[in-house]
Amino acid sequence: MVSIFLEISESQVIVMKWNPKIEQLEIIKDEDEHNRYVEGVRRFDFDPFLGPYPLEQHSLWKSLTVFIDHDLLQKLNPDSLWIHADSIDNRTKERDMKKVDEMMQQNPTPNSSKRREKQNDGDLVMEAETTTTTSTSETTDDTKYTSENSPHFTFIPQRDPKDTQKAHTHALLDKTSILYLLEKAGKPEEIWGIPLLGELQFSFICFWLGQSFLGFQQWKNILSVVCQSEQAIYTHPEFYTRFLKVFFEQLRQVPDTFFKDLEGESFLSYVLESFFELVDDHRASIRLQTEAMKLRQ
Repeated sequence: MVSIFLEISESQVIVMKWNPKIEQLEIIKDEDEHNRYVEGVRRFDFDPFLGPYPLEQHSLWKSLTVFIDHDLLQKLNPDSLWIHADSIDNRTKERDMKKVDEMMQQNPTPNSSKRREKQNDGDLVMEAETTTTTSTSETTDDTKYTSENSPHFTFIPQRDPKDTQKAHTHALLDKTSILYLLEKAGKPEEIWGIPLLGELQFSFICFWLGQSFLGFQQWKNILSVVCQSEQAIYTHPEFYTRFLKVFFEQLRQVPDTFFKDLEGESFLSYVLESFFELVDDHRASIRLQTEAMKLRQ
């Protein structure tokens, strides 16, 4: 399965053509052919053959992507724009998801992909270093990912490299220092953490709609940090109120058995238990406690 996440502005036309050899849409590069299709679109030549847009799904899609803006999409999208589904068939799903839970303890990356940190305009970016493989109808046991097809997820470190050993031990319990590495200090509270929430939404869509193993892992990585950052919960209540609304909407989309099937229920139970314990503290804002109550129900 291959997906693409596009942002299309008003009156913009993107023309793609089906390539039967690779069974994938490709953007038409021939300028004359492209312009002919664009002119046809603007003359409404193709309208009789189009299905109606499912307007009833618009509000849902908006709620799931509200924090994904143009800049974030440009940063996270793969170089090829195509997001490839990973090894999730019945033969390998159980094995892969067990790997995720094991790897989450130390924030590594999939067995099929090596990762490196890269400094990019002050942001830590995670890039894949892998070999290219061809797509087949069957999923192999050792699926590999090409760098051009891998989303540029933000690298989430296990700890702040500047931390002392004592601070590192504390970070195992309170991940605020890691959260502050991901979100720069000094931003106004009304916009603090917005890019991280956008990436949480992007990674959720990658794994829920695009069946991306990498997206699933990144989603869990972000949740782990956000839900276990004790000091940040008390100092950034607006961020956490927005986070709860995003997370609640995501959980509404998945069946009750979903995380149990993916061997992820134990992880989710653990981080939510930690989060609710922190929110119950008297230092948490009343509004945040109210929103957390909705999630508990």
